Amino acid sequence: MVKIMKNVVRKVIAVLFLIGVYGAYTLVIMKERKDDVGNGIVESSNSVERSNSNGLTPSGNRSAISEIKNLKHHEMSVIESVLDSCYEVNQDVNSGFEDLVTFKTFMAKQLGAYEESSFSWQNIHFESEQGDVFRLRVFMDDAENGEVKRLVLYKEDTDTFPVPVKIDPKDVYNPTPEVIQKYVNGGKVLYDELAESLKFDGGEVFIKKIGGKIKEAQITTPNGVTQCVFN
Repeated sequence: MVKIMKNVVRKVIAVLFLIGVYGAYTLVIMKERKDDVGNGIVESSNSVERSNSNGLTPSGNRSAISEIKNLKHHEMSVIESVLDSCYEVNQDVNSGFEDLVTFKTFMAKQLGAYEESSFSWQNIHFESEQGDVFRLRVFMDDAENGEVKRLVLYKEDTDTFPVPVKIDPKDVYNPTPEVIQKYVNGGKVLYDELAESLKFDGGEVFIKKIGGKIKEAQITTPNGVTQCVFN
């Protein structure tokens, strides 16, 4: 009987030993996996921080969106300035609205979302180093595939009548600012007029600048046309 009891005790001790070994092994494996997961989270976090510090999403779109927003912000700041000035100079405007904020809020709702700006025309009169007066004009002209920018140059005769001047054929259509400057370079600018249109999904704002300053604006909305002339 005693012999049987000793055998049972030996078996129980062996089983407990095996259970202890397996438990220790399991703890080691779990710790290693936890460390791996923790390292993975840290690496992922570091990756996000590096991404954010560069101002980029993984696809690199964030900076492009910022550039577009900055461009629109410039155009909207021009519109806001025009609305401020229109309210000051147009009697029909400032008498028809309670205050400037009411007028700007109404116009913003009428115009809707900003879409794009488009070139209308540019006129530059300048005097050459030889004393001759030229008139350079860039305007939108009809072409087979739609409208394109076209450059023409005139020279005033003794009666100040504009006479066409032949220019390089490569410079006629879609002239860049560098091309325009090439003809004006060295001359004294006497007059510089630039007209452009800012388009919205509900209307349009036409702006005319002289000498780089806005001198005239026309705001077209479903409610009508508001004309403003500035000094």
